[in-house]
Amino acid sequence: MGEDVYYRLGERLNENQVKLPLVDQFLEILREYYTEEQAAVGAEFPLGSHKVGPLAKSMDRDETALLGVLESMADEGLVFTLRHDDGDLAYSLTPFFPGAWEFQLMRGTDTPPGPQAGQDDPRIPWRAPGHDR
Repeated sequence: MGEDVYYRLGERLNENQVKLPLVDQFLEILREYYTEEQAAVGAEFPLGSHKVGPLAKSMDRDETALLGVLESMADEGLVFTLRHDDGDLAYSLTPFFPGAWEFQLMRGTDTPPGPQAGQDDPRIPWRAPGHDR
């Protein structure tokens, strides 16, 4: 299980303040939110905000290809972007809670994983049907 890219992504996300249980139900959610390529980039993503050039070098990835993955992740709320004074963008991995989960639920679209994505999801205890807060 330790070699699974989604497990490694979960380990990286757990470097943030809110820790998540790396159980099958949570890994299933990660598989829904991240493509395998996005998960691999997320798993390697260092803490902090990074411009694409130095990030590509630290990950030993092609800069143009990495930029494409990062932009797709930004479109989906999986990374944050910050424009520096020099005009360059820097990227940081969005925490899952709070962060990527909420961005998926607040996309304002009716397409998956739109507003109903987290409603009554039995994998999430506070979203399970009949659960009282």
